[in-house]
Amino acid sequence: MNIHKTSKYLTGLILLVFLCHGSYSANLVRDNSSFEVGEWAFDAVPSVFLRNWNSYEYPSVTNETAFHGKNSLKLRNPSGMDGMFIYFPALEFKKKTRVVASFYAKADVDNTQITARFCSGWWKGATTDFRIGKEWKRYVVETDLMQDPLKESDSGGRKGFYSLNIMLSSSAYPVFNTVWLDAFQVEEGSLTEYQP
Repeated sequence: MNIHKTSKYLTGLILLVFLCHGSYSANLVRDNSSFEVGEWAFDAVPSVFLRNWNSYEYPSVTNETAFHGKNSLKLRNPSGMDGMFIYFPALEFKKKTRVVASFYAKADVDNTQITARFCSGWWKGATTDFRIGKEWKRYVVETDLMQDPLKESDSGGRKGFYSLNIMLSSSAYPVFNTVWLDAFQVEEGSLTEYQP
């Protein structure tokens, strides 16, 4: 075997391992957490549930404003629909785990309410209401998952699988027009800076 080729191969392999290690992210939202891939290359929101779906606008990726990168997820409610749930892909946890979810948000109307929560089927874990303003701000929800796996998966969920969802509701709160969401992060332990 040619010693020069072997040396180049090993150098390349070491560099690849170093680069992969150096770019490690604790963010469990692996795909498109900042919507930079765009609207057509990746479905930004895997599941959307709407009660009043005759008069809704599907969430869209936009470059009008962003906290991180060039894009954010835009949610419009021009007709005052009474509810919207946005579900992100389910994550699996095999034991009791402290989980921290965070995201950046802003609205075109001050004091717009949104709710963030982890759920498994109909079981709702940590549920936190936020009042969103007109400037980008980070919002955080923390919880312990897998405290009682049987109870948590008993209501239609799969044991150990939880999804982060964002709920926008105007039935009991002032109607909002537009909310932008960006830089989603789910991590174990404690809150750290956003990493895509």
